[in-house]
Amino acid sequence: ALQGTLVNDQLVTSQTVKEPDLTTSQLSSHPIGYMVDPIFGKTESSVGMVVVPSEASLDFTSATLDSAVLVLNLGTQFYGDTATSKYSIDVYQLSTAITKYKSSDVIAHNSTVLGNFNNRIFPNTKVKVTEVVTAGKDTIRTMTPQIRIPLNKTFIQNTILSLPTTGTSSNAKFVDYFKGLYAEINKSSSTGTGGVAFLDFSGDNSYLQLVYRKPNTTNGVDTLSKKFGISPSKPSSFVTANIKHDYTGTPVKTQLDNPTVQYGVTYLQGLAGVRTKISFPSLKNFTSVYGKAVVNKAELVVDLSAGTYALPFAPSQRLSLYRWDIAEQEVNIPDH
Repeated sequence: ALQGTLVNDQLVTSQTVKEPDLTTSQLSSHPIGYMVDPIFGKTESSVGMVVVPSEASLDFTSATLDSAVLVLNLGTQFYGDTATSKYSIDVYQLSTAITKYKSSDVIAHNSTVLGNFNNRIFPNTKVKVTEVVTAGKDTIRTMTPQIRIPLNKTFIQNTILSLPTTGTSSNAKFVDYFKGLYAEINKSSSTGTGGVAFLDFSGDNSYLQLVYRKPNTTNGVDTLSKKFGISPSKPSSFVTANIKHDYTGTPVKTQLDNPTVQYGVTYLQGLAGVRTKISFPSLKNFTSVYGKAVVNKAELVVDLSAGTYALPFAPSQRLSLYRWDIAEQEVNIPDH
């Protein structure tokens, strides 16, 4: 005869441990933001990005810049406060080419602010934008949710529009000259608890757009628009993120400093934050107590702590479970 038995008395231990670095070049979207959480402390993320010309050998001879706008397409995810917090985002020029892609790597940039965004972030709201049409009437288009940051016109005029056609003859040549752009939260001029937005660079919706005037062959003046794309899939185009966590004075810091203590609540956090290591120390004695058995179902049931549901600090929407091998390397569980 077969006998079914429910076993729910196995000892479970848990421990809060630090997540390893992310390889940010493998991300489908890149985080930018700053937030202060009473449990997890301060989280900050900035983004470095390479821009490349939409076409080779652009001719900016006698061109006069009207506007330069950095367009950052928002992804579908946002964690934090969208209702009241205002986010101040500063843009700088990269000082060196992007060569490192770990989330802890510092992104080198110049100190001059080229542009600033200071407003709430609306990750689900489309925007209307006037698009320049060459030799035609400008048109209003509805665009995906995005952050639009005007950049210093004098800087763009002197750096990009002053280039000869050889400067944009290839993506590699332009990147070697211009390096790229860097965006980070200005913490002193941001307000509220904050949050983290995710920028989607997977398509063609993130770019640096230049609108300029240039004499044509009939003694007139054309208004032109050119886009410098941002996408990891483009040749010589790279995106990376630098993520920082400061747990000073938090329960998370206490647990990280006392790894041998079993606490009643342990923590997990995205963006290369912390995770919970779960152990079953008595499971090795299972067969000696219950004999040989076929396991029909095994479930790990974990309660959310009281107050976890309170916005803007909602529980993580996605969780992943894996095991460690003998060298403590991550390995998928069979049912992953």
